[in-house]
Amino acid sequence: MKHERKCIVCGTTYSYCPRCKQYESSPRWKVNFCSEDCKNIFSVIDKFIFKHISAEDAKKALNESKVVIKSDELKKVVNSIMATEDKEEKEEKRRKKKEEIVNED
Repeated sequence: MKHERKCIVCGTTYSYCPRCKQYESSPRWKVNFCSEDCKNIFSVIDKFIFKHISAEDAKKALNESKVVIKSDELKKVVNSIMATEDKEEKEEKRRKKKEEIVNED
C-alpha cells in the first residue's frame, strides 16, 4: 500500500499522505487516525488525562464507541478510566457504610 500509515488507536493500516494531491480534501487528522471514531476516542482520553472531562463522561463516551483499542498505552488509560468510580457509586458505598455503622449500635 502506498503512503501506508497505522492508526495510533486501533492499529488499522490505511493510506494517507498529507503532502499528496490525491489526499488534499482529506482531513489532516488522518495523519494519526484511520477514522473519525478513532480520533474521537483519542480526544476523550486526552481530555480525561488533562481533566477537561470527568471519569463519568469519559466512561460514557468509551462505552458508546465501537472502536477496539490496540495500543497498550491507551488500553492502560482506558482501564484506569473504567476502574474509576463515579459519584453515584461512591455515594452508594458511603451510604451503605453509614448504615452498617448505625446497625452495629
